[in-house]
Amino acid sequence: MPTLVMDGGKSFYFVHATADMLGKIIPVASRKTLKDQPHQAAAEAMAPVVKEFFA
Repeated sequence: MPTLVMDGGKSFYFVHATADMLGKIIPVASRKTLKDQPHQAAAEAMAPVVKEFFA
């Protein structure tokens, strides 16, 4: 199942590490970091990435 794994560029280190690990162990994962976004990223920052993933 294709999976999108995202994190915010301003998230804590352990969030990045977890997202990186998930991106590597899920067979069909796409890994994205939302630049300048915290853990609770703005919808405006996430929407284009999610839209592209499902296109």
